[in-house]
Amino acid sequence: MEISEENMEKLESEFEVWANFLNTSLGLLAFTLALASLGTNSPSVNAGLSFIVVFLVRIQGSRHFPAEFQRVKHLARTDRRYKIWLDGLDKEYFGFKTNFTRYPLFLFGFLFLFCVMLTAPIGRLFPFWASYVGI
Repeated sequence: MEISEENMEKLESEFEVWANFLNTSLGLLAFTLALASLGTNSPSVNAGLSFIVVFLVRIQGSRHFPAEFQRVKHLARTDRRYKIWLDGLDKEYFGFKTNFTRYPLFLFGFLFLFCVMLTAPIGRLFPFWASYVGI
């Protein structure tokens, strides 16, 4: 695999598919399950079960992860040029800022589900959360 403009465009299009999967599949699923868990008598337990479902859907969706990135990752083990390219790709697609710009729906849905799952400890620290969840 060459480091070329054509390969960069291919990676970009594969990451667009990945971002679409994370946002529209996992993000919406996590948010929906979090809201559904809030309507039950034990939101933390149901959110925990929902978290397992989201995790299993993520595993199932691994086929959407960019194959070219996996190839670069493999080549980076032995070639310094690919290591440098991999570091740039990591920053571009998996950096802290990227989570907010490329994967906002995924991040929000996942964090919301996580907060519902940890309702009791969060409710002790932030009383407004306990009243929102209804405990």
